[in-house]
Amino acid sequence: MQVSGIDHVVIAVHDLDRARRFFRKLGMEFSRIEQQLPDGTPVERLGVVCYTNGDGSIELVVPVYPVREDFLPEIRRLARLLEERESVLVRVGFRVRGVTDAFFAEQGIGIARKYELDEMKPLLHRNIREYVAKDEDTLGIQMAFMEYD
Repeated sequence: MQVSGIDHVVIAVHDLDRARRFFRKLGMEFSRIEQQLPDGTPVERLGVVCYTNGDGSIELVVPVYPVREDFLPEIRRLARLLEERESVLVRVGFRVRGVTDAFFAEQGIGIARKYELDEMKPLLHRNIREYVAKDEDTLGIQMAFMEYD
């Protein structure tokens, strides 16, 4: 596997309007990502709403309130963190080539999740392969490895 650079950064925010106002000062606008899991489940059902800037390099995520017990554990944890903080760096995504299960196994990095998506609207990426490493095998920040055709 070869890393070619940073693909995206995900920041969880408590106040989406405030975050959007801040980034607007930097000339960035955000729109909602109509994101679904491979089985077609909208991400909102998992407890989070996602917004992205034009090129997808920065994503803002906001937990859905009230937080329910059936939300993903990491979403519940994120909501608790945002009770005490304005924002939290959630993920760094790396753009890669040649991503495989074997690479992660050889390096002793566990895979928390793996997705293959045809597309992600409004982004123009197609044939997306995303590997998300286990937090305990990284630096405590979720790290994703993205490959596009």
